[in-house]
Amino acid sequence: MCFSASASFTAASVLLLIGIATVIKVSNPKQYLFAAIPLLFSLQQFVEGLLWIVIPKSGYDAIAGNLTYLYLFFAEVTWPVWIPLSLLFLEDNVNRKALIRIFLLAGIVVATYLAFYILTYSVKAAILNCHILYLQHLHSPYSIIGSWPYLFATIVPFFISGNKNIRVMGVLIVVSYLISKWFYDSYLLSVWCFYAAIASAAIYTIISKFTVSKTVKKSSLNSQIVRHEK
Repeated sequence: MCFSASASFTAASVLLLIGIATVIKVSNPKQYLFAAIPLLFSLQQFVEGLLWIVIPKSGYDAIAGNLTYLYLFFAEVTWPVWIPLSLLFLEDNVNRKALIRIFLLAGIVVATYLAFYILTYSVKAAILNCHILYLQHLHSPYSIIGSWPYLFATIVPFFISGNKNIRVMGVLIVVSYLISKWFYDSYLLSVWCFYAAIASAAIYTIISKFTVSKTVKKSSLNSQIVRHEK
């Protein structure tokens, strides 16, 4: 698959609409962080779309550099914290919440580590073989995006959740990672984020089912009250 500015902008546009519709569907304030994920992915894909445009142009090095930093902060600093935190708010089970907190802590450590390297050492984005290659962390002791701490923080919390639909989304994220790792290893940061962004569209269905479940419970409670009064 060949990626391009149009692919990124199309994904950004679709996710923006899905994200807005998802946030509107929210029935509980605790759902907002999770519901906002498609919106964040939309912005991230929009940033990468801009990178596709400015990287080949001369005289745009400063803009390309700033966009690269912004994209990397989304991919490497935001998601290891946002994902476990958003799932923590959705969980009611005490034991599951305790487990997710562990991965949230791991995500905070990973995000701090990545932020340090992003801000301390130079980063650069280049277009190569129809993909964007992010050059970074040259002084880091291991590959960050494929490291176990990063993967634990961004993937495992989906499978800790007591919600079946969230676990299914976790499967989609894992599949998207494996495909990206196998076929596009050198461009993993760009390609996996693209596929994960598409997978985030499933959040609309998850939030919708939360709303339906709440409506059904409320209707059942009202019926019980009516029967009791009779």
